Amino acid sequence: MANVDELNPVRGLRVASKDIETFVDDAFEFLTDINEVHLAETKSEAVVDLPQSVLDFPRRISFVVYHDDRAFNIPGDFTVNSRVISINVENLTRFDAGEVVKIHFKNMEDPKRDMRRSCGYWAFLEDGSGYWSQEGCSFIRSNNPTILDTCQCDHLTHFAEILIPRPVFSERNEKILEILSIIGCSLSIFGILLIVLTAAAFKSWRSNFRNRIWLQLCIALFVLSVCFIVIVYMKYDEYSVSCVLTGIVLHYSLLASFFWMLMVAITAYIDTVAIKYAYARHMSHKVMIASCFSWGAPILIISILLIASPKSYVGRFEEMTPSGSFCYPSNLALWLSVYAPIAFILIVNFVSFFYIMGAVSASTCNKKLGKQNVDDFQETVKCVRIGFVLVFLFGLPWVFGLFSFNIVAAYLFTITVTIQGFLLFLFIVCGNKDTRDFWFRTLMGKSKRKYIYRSKHHTHSTSVS
Repeated sequence: MANVDELNPVRGLRVASKDIETFVDDAFEFLTDINEVHLAETKSEAVVDLPQSVLDFPRRISFVVYHDDRAFNIPGDFTVNSRVISINVENLTRFDAGEVVKIHFKNMEDPKRDMRRSCGYWAFLEDGSGYWSQEGCSFIRSNNPTILDTCQCDHLTHFAEILIPRPVFSERNEKILEILSIIGCSLSIFGILLIVLTAAAFKSWRSNFRNRIWLQLCIALFVLSVCFIVIVYMKYDEYSVSCVLTGIVLHYSLLASFFWMLMVAITAYIDTVAIKYAYARHMSHKVMIASCFSWGAPILIISILLIASPKSYVGRFEEMTPSGSFCYPSNLALWLSVYAPIAFILIVNFVSFFYIMGAVSASTCNKKLGKQNVDDFQETVKCVRIGFVLVFLFGLPWVFGLFSFNIVAAYLFTITVTIQGFLLFLFIVCGNKDTRDFWFRTLMGKSKRKYIYRSKHHTHSTSVS
């Protein structure tokens, strides 16, 4: 216990590392300033760092360090992996906005692969019992193995580092999934760059309304693929600006991709089902409306999230990627800002898909009944191709993601999601006759010019000789 005032500006407590099982007098030290020397694993078992606002008024601070977790040991999945520390500040339970208490813990044992480390606080129930909760706390793994890990919490109570079970695949499967992710994203980036090159090379191609919609989707998928690769290779061990920025860009590109998929679905629906409305507006107006909606809606969602909960990107997906962690919304923010809009778009896309396939099938039947000269095989292939692409682009891979805790679904999700950009290239460029003709005429034109030039050069040389 310490009385804090201007003459005794205590901001924390250090529990020294000792080889003996019992606490001794020199095991505890009140701190007025905290540095990396105090946070060394060889020096300390735990360090408490209170925010500066604690020193605003004279008050009493008490710390209780429990030798073990017997008083907090309840049946459940959580396992305490550090000292349990209780912190009480006179007339203070929560801090000012943006302030947190930092508790640096030395873990008692390294977690197994099927366990992840987290921060927990003891939440008391009315009957006097309690349970370990993670709400309002976040875990920051030290990027220096000799420095203690950090728990940040926005309130005061009993704290500890806890181990939480998590579903994991074998190391071999995780490595294969990582390699597949890199290969798939690289293929997508390559395919999207070729689509952008096509748009840059052929003005008439990029002037087409449908192609402009596809191009916008490609841009969103390009940013998303780059973010996936960054997450695989980067390891964010603290809440840096780059970590939060990566999370925001990933969130934005994911939502933008889905909103452009929605635009693709609406465009395909209009072209096949509601044909009479297809050209109700001028093309430039339609592109502008689609762009404002698809690029603007994600900005609106993220802005509302940041206004309602400024710390949304502080909660990270701890150890859910091959490289470790990345900053991303969690808990309710994850459901409202990620899952809810994606679920809505998936429902609309799949409804559109069934309407489109019904319209294509009806069109085929009408042609047959009208005895038009239609090649049945080509028509069937066309229907299958359209159906295959629409299912991929309208969200089937993300359905696999809902079941990615299963190894088969995880493989399907990884393969189908990461190659979406390359699939677009095959569909838009390779699978479209007009686009192929663009490239054929361009390449053949260059070859012809080279041939003519060489012929003239040869003739000229012959005449000189």
